[in-house]
Amino acid sequence: MEGKSPSDEAAMDIAERHRMSIDRWFYPCNHRMHRGLASMYESDERFRQGIDAHGEGLAAFLAEAIRANASRHQ
Repeated sequence: MEGKSPSDEAAMDIAERHRMSIDRWFYPCNHRMHRGLASMYESDERFRQGIDAHGEGLAAFLAEAIRANASRHQ
């Protein structure tokens, strides 16, 4: 998503697909819970490193996209 903002519609759509995959394959995941996961992705070094392994700064970008997506669904 280079050159895109986390609040860009495409980024928020990816965040929504991420939420729905958790909801489908693991456990119920509403937008409030997804916001909590976003905070964990940033604050927990293990999650941040795992996500950032796919691109430096990706964990922060994903967390912001998740929050933006949750806000648009309020």
